[in-house]
Amino acid sequence: LLGPFSPSLAGSELAKQRGELDAGLPRPDVAAVAAACAVVRDAVRAGALASAHDVSDGGLACALAECAIGAGLGCKVDLQPLRERGCSPEEALFGEGSGGFLVSGERAALEAIGAVHLGAVGGGAIEIAAGDRGVSLPLADAERAWRSLGERVERSA
Repeated sequence: LLGPFSPSLAGSELAKQRGELDAGLPRPDVAAVAAACAVVRDAVRAGALASAHDVSDGGLACALAECAIGAGLGCKVDLQPLRERGCSPEEALFGEGSGGFLVSGERAALEAIGAVHLGAVGGGAIEIAAGDRGVSLPLADAERAWRSLGERVERSA
């Protein structure tokens, strides 16, 4: 995880689903977000990253799923570094905020750009540990659910 990402449920997709959009939004540190964008841009241009994905709608859980489905590779992640920043497991999983990038690549290259290590890419499942709880979903199940979304939306319309 790279950037000044400080996940908040205010204004998030989860808050929207719960009917809780009246909580106001956190103020982004525009200079820190711009700096993180520049670091990602430069790392991509230098070939230092295998992947980069912004953390936006749906938070880190959705970004992880989108990356895993897109690459056809699972992941094993521990959200403890976000917990150490004061996030609840729910905020760490579904909170949204400016300037967060989920990146992958060689560990030394990631450390050189200041990324916080959350886990590893590989395997056939999306595995996320958040405090004393966790979730594991076979990648094939996640992909099937993601690909069927359009069909399910059309049927309900």
